[in-house]
Amino acid sequence: MKNQNLKSILLLIIASFWIYTFCQSSIEYTVLKDVAIIHPQWGLVQKGMSVIIQGEKIAKIEKTASIQIPNNSIVIDLSDKYLIPGLWDMHVHTCWKSGLDTTFLPLFLANGVTGIRDLGGKLDLLNLYKRKIQDDPALGPDLYGCGPILDGNPPADYEVTIPLDNEKQAIQVVDSLRNAGVDFIKVYSLLRPNVYQAIAEHCKKLDLPFSGHVSEFMTPFDASRAGQRSLEHLNRIEDFCINKKETCDSLIQTLKENNTWVCPTLVVYDYKAYCYEQRILHKENLKYIEDSIVQRWEESRTNRVDRIKNAEEWKTLQKRYENQINVVTQLYRSGIDILTGTDVAGTPYVLPGFSIHDELSLLVKAGLSEYEALKCATFNPAKYLGIDDLHGSIESGKIANLVVLDENPIDNIENTMKIFGVVRKGKFLDRKYLEDLLRMVNAEIKLAS
Repeated sequence: MKNQNLKSILLLIIASFWIYTFCQSSIEYTVLKDVAIIHPQWGLVQKGMSVIIQGEKIAKIEKTASIQIPNNSIVIDLSDKYLIPGLWDMHVHTCWKSGLDTTFLPLFLANGVTGIRDLGGKLDLLNLYKRKIQDDPALGPDLYGCGPILDGNPPADYEVTIPLDNEKQAIQVVDSLRNAGVDFIKVYSLLRPNVYQAIAEHCKKLDLPFSGHVSEFMTPFDASRAGQRSLEHLNRIEDFCINKKETCDSLIQTLKENNTWVCPTLVVYDYKAYCYEQRILHKENLKYIEDSIVQRWEESRTNRVDRIKNAEEWKTLQKRYENQINVVTQLYRSGIDILTGTDVAGTPYVLPGFSIHDELSLLVKAGLSEYEALKCATFNPAKYLGIDDLHGSIESGKIANLVVLDENPIDNIENTMKIFGVVRKGKFLDRKYLEDLLRMVNAEIKLAS
């Protein structure tokens, strides 16, 4: 009986989604009236503005006092609200397990994340999830992904990895992944230099980006010079930057010369330094995560806590974490482009959607202004992916992926969590719709348990 009730709830929620989006489909224009527009890429806010959306795109932005509202419009009064571009999480893992399209992906959207970059998963699930989101963008974010990770043999992790022994095999695998439609290639921690170089050279020949970890057998200098598009986490970067000013300055110069981006995932290091604290568990939101995943996370966390025997070891980790935050400060202030990423599912208790707000707060802690942190989560991802002609900012002609906030995130970056609504490819999803997304995920989780 309980399962039958849950299934009925799910059907009602899904029906309400269909009715909600269908009702908007007959409307030609959506007008976001009298809102304060925040432009992170320029560091400014425009008050008293109205945005006219036609189809998926922003048709016009004007002062509310002078705007002419077209016929066949739905007008949404946003007085005292704030409008930002849709957020991006540029380091997630959503394609390693079937069923995450109905649990993980809606959580991103409910938290204002309209785009994600998947850094390692199953190719069939990547393509399946992409098709589902293309069919109904109101159920999840835009998805870019690499499919399986390329690593040495033996690899650091067998779950979603292709182990490579030699250059010939590496080239064949890169060709097969490209033909399967991946957006980029991910390299990992145990690739030997000769195999890594073969991947780098072949990707350059194919005009296919590659990103990922810095191999333990190489340096970030090597990765940058080989054309690696982004360095994920601070792995190996910190080895050359913590308490090593001259070496760090040299590395930063190399990164700048080669236009190498960094996705620091500070939430990962926060977890590693403080995983014994209750706040890390995010208990209030675990109802949206499958029990089997939470159990796996808790086993990993408990093992880590048990390995670290005394307070001094924790203090050492926490001092390293402070240094890692300082590295991000130095990278950003030196002109290195930063991306917001969280390592959802790659690190325990880093939750889909919710964690991007934690990462934004940590970037502000690292010394970025609120504008700068938001730029790392909006404009920078679009620029990195080469889609900034249509994404990443609030301008006429761009895709309307937007977030409406109750309070100003420039006053306090935590206000990005106070979401009034999300515009997803031109469709306005109000707070009730977003709450229904959360209810749907919770019902899915209960059915699976």
